[in-house]
Amino acid sequence: MTDKPTSLLAEAHKAAKARQARIEEAAKRVPGYVPKPTFVNRAAVDPHPLPVPVLDVTFSIREIQREVTDHFGMTFADLVARRRDKKTTRSRQIALYLSKKLTVQSLPEIGRRFGGFDHTTVLHANKRIAAKLPFDSELAKDVATIEAKLLASKGGA
Repeated sequence: MTDKPTSLLAEAHKAAKARQARIEEAAKRVPGYVPKPTFVNRAAVDPHPLPVPVLDVTFSIREIQREVTDHFGMTFADLVARRRDKKTTRSRQIALYLSKKLTVQSLPEIGRRFGGFDHTTVLHANKRIAAKLPFDSELAKDVATIEAKLLASKGGA
């Protein structure tokens, strides 16, 4: 005797896998198609996550803002202004990226400290800088220099 709910579930799973295979085969015929990488849930695969490096020093958002304004030769008011010129935007995004990376503050709190930006603006800046870092050597140099100055100010370097 077969367990009906279990066999129905198995049949549905088999049919879904067959549909997925047909879709993937059809997609391969589309010019320029590049399959998306498969997401691997590391927590399910490896119960022992990779160690995350932790800094022994903590930074305030204000310290990061000060270091960024000094590095780019701008004022604090310029950094938190709603202006969208390239220099200001790049400087602000670097400061937002470093604030997320080097502080324990929440995204909404970081946004408030930069003149009331929404948490999604902080998230966007973080993603943008993180995506550009491997390809933009000038950006990588600026970020590394600012981080080194911050560490040096705390006696960490």
